[in-house]
Amino acid sequence: MDMNASYNKLVTKHLPKAQIVYDRFHMQSQFGRDVLGVIRLDEARRHKAKEKEILADISDDTDKETMKSLKQEAKAEKQEYSQLKKLRWSLLINSDKLSDSKPSNYNLFCKIITTLLFVMP
Repeated sequence: MDMNASYNKLVTKHLPKAQIVYDRFHMQSQFGRDVLGVIRLDEARRHKAKEKEILADISDDTDKETMKSLKQEAKAEKQEYSQLKKLRWSLLINSDKLSDSKPSNYNLFCKIITTLLFVMP
């Protein structure tokens, strides 16, 4: 059954003894929106904050080599942020149908998920 709350109410009202079962498509869809989406956006925000923090460390008295290094770090964080923000559709597509440029994004997200699973209590 579709996971729409209206369907649940309707079935519960008119078929009180019916056992509600959700199909795989809707379960995966909900998981993708609620869990993977939140993790992806949290990780993207973390990279955006890190970029801002690095740029804030640059001041007028920062020497050229340090400034160049900090700007490169900030650029790398910005690229990670951008990749993660664009990753949503790669996650929703069947991995067999990904174009040549998309598998690296998919693999990046798989790496993040694996890391988070081992870090979470």
